[in-house]
Amino acid sequence: MNVGEVASTVECRPGSVIRRIGAMIYDMLLLIAVLLVATIPFTAIFGKQVLIPSAVGWFAYLVYLFWQVLVVVLFFGFFWTRRGQTLGMQVWRLRVEDEHGQLLSWRLVIRRLLFAALPWLPGYIVLIASETAHSMALKWSGEALLLLVLVNLMMARFSPSHRTWHDRMARSRVVMAR
Repeated sequence: MNVGEVASTVECRPGSVIRRIGAMIYDMLLLIAVLLVATIPFTAIFGKQVLIPSAVGWFAYLVYLFWQVLVVVLFFGFFWTRRGQTLGMQVWRLRVEDEHGQLLSWRLVIRRLLFAALPWLPGYIVLIASETAHSMALKWSGEALLLLVLVNLMMARFSPSHRTWHDRMARSRVVMAR
């Protein structure tokens, strides 16, 4: 990398929260379609019960969940390591890069996805517990905990570096595409 590349990436404008949300919605729709296709082999074997651990057994269910996580990692990793942009990010003119303006490595992709998932976990765990316990109070608590995702996004709006928590932890940033 030459000095000119570093200087140009330091001056990049950060991606706005509105653009991030737009790209996230676009990518979420694409990812749902990809995950539906990735579920076909499991539904061919287990039918609709693949989503019910008590019907297919915990091992089969965990294999299915692992497969879904792998597809998500491959989806984002494919785009982020090649162009720094998913299809949604291309539409909203955003790019994810490391702190030096370079494309993410696979290690950084996994790190970024792990840290991005953390704000979702408390709400998800409480929602699962609410289903087991049939508790509306737990359900509302789980839904409230999902607001942590919005808090993370708002960090990008109000922090001086315009980076979310998972951006900082993964040593990455989202900038306007060149």
